Amino acid sequence: MLSLSLLVLSTLVACPKTPQAVEPVEPVVKAAPEPPPSLRFVGLDLAALPAETVLAAELAPESSAWATPETGWHALRSIGEQGLGSLNHPDGSPYMAERKPFTDFCNEADFNALMQTDDALWMLTHLECSRGAVARTRIEQSDNGLLTAVGQSEPIDSLEHAGGVYTPCAGQVTSWGSFLSSEEYEPNARHFDPETMEIKGNSYWNGSLPRAFKDHGGTHPYRYGWVPELTMTADGSSSGVKHYAMGRFSHEIALVVDDGKTVYLSDDNSRGSGFFMFVGDVAQDLSAGTLYAALWEQESGTAKGKLSWVNLGHASDAELAPFIESETPVRFDELFIAADPGDDGLCEKELQLVHAAGRMECLALAEPGERFESAEQLAMVASRLETRRYAALMGATVELEKGEGVAYLAETQELWLALSASKSSMLAGNPVVPEGYSGGLKLDHIDAPLSECGGVFGGRLGKGSDTAGDPIKSQRVLTRLDQDEGGARMVEGACPADAIANPDNISGLPNQGLVFIGEDSGLHANNLLWAWEPATGTKVPVLSTPNHAEITGFSWVEVGSYGYLLASVQHPQVDGSMDAAPYGPETQHMASIVGYLGPFKLPVTPAL
Repeated sequence: MLSLSLLVLSTLVACPKTPQAVEPVEPVVKAAPEPPPSLRFVGLDLAALPAETVLAAELAPESSAWATPETGWHALRSIGEQGLGSLNHPDGSPYMAERKPFTDFCNEADFNALMQTDDALWMLTHLECSRGAVARTRIEQSDNGLLTAVGQSEPIDSLEHAGGVYTPCAGQVTSWGSFLSSEEYEPNARHFDPETMEIKGNSYWNGSLPRAFKDHGGTHPYRYGWVPELTMTADGSSSGVKHYAMGRFSHEIALVVDDGKTVYLSDDNSRGSGFFMFVGDVAQDLSAGTLYAALWEQESGTAKGKLSWVNLGHASDAELAPFIESETPVRFDELFIAADPGDDGLCEKELQLVHAAGRMECLALAEPGERFESAEQLAMVASRLETRRYAALMGATVELEKGEGVAYLAETQELWLALSASKSSMLAGNPVVPEGYSGGLKLDHIDAPLSECGGVFGGRLGKGSDTAGDPIKSQRVLTRLDQDEGGARMVEGACPADAIANPDNISGLPNQGLVFIGEDSGLHANNLLWAWEPATGTKVPVLSTPNHAEITGFSWVEVGSYGYLLASVQHPQVDGSMDAAPYGPETQHMASIVGYLGPFKLPVTPAL
């Protein structure tokens, strides 16, 4: 017998009710929140720039949410104030008592970074002299976002064990919190005499550097021209290494992109430079990896072309250190057989004619002597200690003119390289290929249009293979190098006022679609910092320097609720004259200024 409940259920199923008509209900759709405002500027009036002061642009009306009552240019410290620029020993004693020809101060403030350790905030500043330093300054942030330098600035000794630091230029704070430095203008080891410690034809090295580095284990060219990395501890002390695996040349900047292992390395050599990419074995570890040199297959007569990568091999810091940091560092003639071309411009048959370091050389790898276990080990050492020469010998392009800053926007996967000008080695017929040349290498790679004012070149990153067809173990490979901004010609002895002149440091502003471009030029009376929007091609000048100064060493940093663009103004003419600076190795320079554009109130991203 069925239960009452089951009987009722059976009845309901067997005799359903006629459904009642129901009015349809429109679903509630929430409007997407408005995105936070972008950071944009009202450009400076280029016809009314002051000769002796730094001038900052105002924010565009649509970016008013970024503004604070204090937003503008703020100087933090000048060279000579509170020890900034000092090259004294860590114990405070004078670096060189005789002071000539090498002083105890460096006037060339360059890259700046803010490093946070626990509750402390530190500014690290590159002092860009041949006997250079990294200066440390304590920074305090007020409730309204203003930054103040407090206490003494002092050089840190993180690289003393590796010979100190040599002409540090641009840099980066990595995603894992370290400070990635650079050493520019590597000394030419081919003409170095280990007995006299002099370099043939290099009066500056011969006159000062052997003495300047005498307390650092001796001077040798192979100690300089690397990418140092510093790590700070909570009390402001630091440790440092030089990454030999990333190659030795005139490092303007080593920029790690967002995978933490792919690094783009620019080469600031004025008479013919390369462009390099390093892919580390492990993310956030730059001590070992594979180095590549760019081969630019430039489309004739244009400023664009395909970018390929020549594999220069794998190496590690540990493998290379014994050849550099030892009582008997390896010599150039143990790595290469080298000679100058003959009167006809040609080489003996066993040597290859190459264009390296801005001149023609006859070059071949040496036979491995007792120092090397194999020819492969010799090639590995040569690829890192003489990277530009080795790259030229492998067929890479080494005709770029002063590879300067590198900028990256992760949101669009685009990367750019600044080239200061296109007026010599990037023109057709330079280098000159001698009549009768029959070597296996193409010597004249580039015939770009003439541009005394330079430009910014780039493309999108993705998968890539090397020139042998082997896949590169990175998803961040640049495969085009096209001029996206610049390319102006000089008019009546100057670059046009509304054109970029000789771009130097460049830096991307994350999630804002902006690239900041700084000038280092004698072709603008006031060098400028531009905010360039690649998506639209719009550019506006946002900072001007005093006459004869350059804007350099800038980087975007965020601390708490505020953002800042740190920058240095090198050797400004601030008194209408070119009198000697109070300190500095070059008497015509004024005292450099370290400061920032900001503070900017960081917008809050609305919740969905």
